[in-house]
This record gives sequence, C-alpha cells and structure tokens, in this order.
Amino acid sequence: MNLKNKILLFILIVVLLMVGLLASFLYSQEKYNFFNNSSDTTKLEIKSNCLEKVNKMSDEKFIKEINNSNFFTDKELEMINFEMVRYLSCELINYREDFDKHIFNELYKRTTSLIQELKISDYTKEYILSIDSLGAILNRYDENNNKIGLLSVQYEYANGIALMPIEKICPNNKITDYFLEICLNSGALLPERRNKLSKEVFNEAERRCNSLCENIIRYSNDWSNFEKDNIEFPWSNDVDLLSVQFLMRSSLAFRVGDKELALELCDSIPDLDSKEKCKHYVMSLDYINCKDFGFNGTKECELKKYEDCEIFHNQAKNLMCEFYSEEYNK
Repeated sequence: MNLKNKILLFILIVVLLMVGLLASFLYSQEKYNFFNNSSDTTKLEIKSNCLEKVNKMSDEKFIKEINNSNFFTDKELEMINFEMVRYLSCELINYREDFDKHIFNELYKRTTSLIQELKISDYTKEYILSIDSLGAILNRYDENNNKIGLLSVQYEYANGIALMPIEKICPNNKITDYFLEICLNSGALLPERRNKLSKEVFNEAERRCNSLCENIIRYSNDWSNFEKDNIEFPWSNDVDLLSVQFLMRSSLAFRVGDKELALELCDSIPDLDSKEKCKHYVMSLDYINCKDFGFNGTKECELKKYEDCEIFHNQAKNLMCEFYSEEYNK
C-alpha cells in the first residue's frame, strides 16, 4: 500500500471514529433524556400499581404491609400511622351510630387490636388506647352523668352464644362456670331484680341457663326444635326483662339458624319497639360474624365504608405508595 492510500485509510479511520464518538454521544444524550422521562412515568406507574394493590387489602393486611416495609423513615412511618389512627377512630365513631350497643365491645376490641399492631411509640399507643381517648368514643354514663366505661362483660355473653365455638362455652357438653355465672347474673337473674320477679319466672330463667348446652346441641341438630320451643314463648311485659329475653334468645337463634331464624324470632315479639331493637341487634351480629372480628374464620367481611373516614384511609394509602415510589426510583 503506497503512502497516499495509507493517508486516505488513516483519514477514513479518523472520520469513522469521530462519527462513532458523535453517534455514541448523541445516543447517550437521547438515552439519558429517555431515562428521565421513563423515570417520571415509572414513578407514576409504580404508585398507581401500589394503590391498586393496597386498595384490595383488608385493614389487617395493610397494616402488616406497612410494618413489613423497611424503607420508610421514622417520619414517614409516623405520618402513615397518624392517618391510620384517625381512620380507625373515625370508623369507631360511626359504628356507634350504626350498630347495636351490645356489640360495641367487639367493635372496640377489633379497633384497639389494629392500633396495637401499628409501629408507634408505647407512650403514644398507651394514650390512644386509654379510656379517656379512644375508649371515650364508646363510654357510657350513669344517670348522674358519671362515666362508667364500656359495656359490662355480661353483654358479651349473648355475643358469645351467637358466635363463639361451642368448645369454649360447653367443653364436654357442659357449660363452663364462667358462662354459667354470667348467665345467672344477666338481666332477669341480677340480684337487685330477684325480689321483683315471681318464683316461676326466676326458676325458668335459671333452668334455661343450666340447660344452655343441651339446647345448643338439640337446636343445632334440628333448628325446628327451636321454632317449636318458641311458638308460644311467654314474652314479658316488663321492658327490661323483655330486652334480656330477646337478647338471649335471638343470639341462640342466630347460632343455630343464622340471621334468618333470629329475625323470625324478633318478629314474634309483640312490643314493636323491642321488635325493632331485636332486629337491630341481629343485623349487628351478622356484621361482626366474620374473621375480621375473630369469629367466623371462613367468612370474609364486607366492612362498612364511611366517606368521612375514607379521607384518612386514602391519605394513609397515598402516603405509603408515594414514599414507596420515591424510594424505588432513587
């Protein structure tokens, strides 16, 4: 190869190198600009996908998702949990308006158990769960306006009959001392009422407590037995005693025949006001009869959504997904 050809070849190589470098530079610039645009788009997509996922989660699962994420700063976690506390407290306030007072304890227990799961300081948690804070939502007051706290444990007795596994109420087909004592101290059998009741009414109430397990088994095997026993059930004219009667009997009906049988029982009550209260209690029982409240392990809940509470709920989910998308794109 002569000198002229060598020079031409060298110039060609230099030109090709320059073109290559220029192309590489332009490509890198284009790639960098595309990456930036893609990053913004991806962040929005990530947040959108995150929201789609968390919107399908139960409260329990969402809280676990928060706790299992290790990329939140303490401040970010505090912001999310603050909105969750506001959401759960708001729900409890609305529950008070919508549901029967006899299931308030169950609603309160679920709310407090969820707040216990949140990663907030023990001091903050202790205050939130105190009777003067979250507990105040469901506080009761006596006739002199003195605070007497949540409903007595005796009111949980009816819920237990309706929803608890029979092994907890009647191990070996015999009522536990705990349930028997609560039954004997409920409504008609309270010591301060015994002198006001006829011996016949008192003995009948006591007999029903002692035969509870036998009746649960008999009715569960064939709920027509329950219907037969209640065809001519002597509803009391005493409003207080009547409320105890429908509470206990509707809970038993709910256990053996679900809400249909329980509502049928309510319809047999002659007093219209008590009839409506009975139905309200049954529908409230039906609401908490699911695994979200720790009773029915196979039934998914369709929890009520309140518009004013969803503002806080959505804010918690938005914060979580925003922080997640930012972390992902660092």
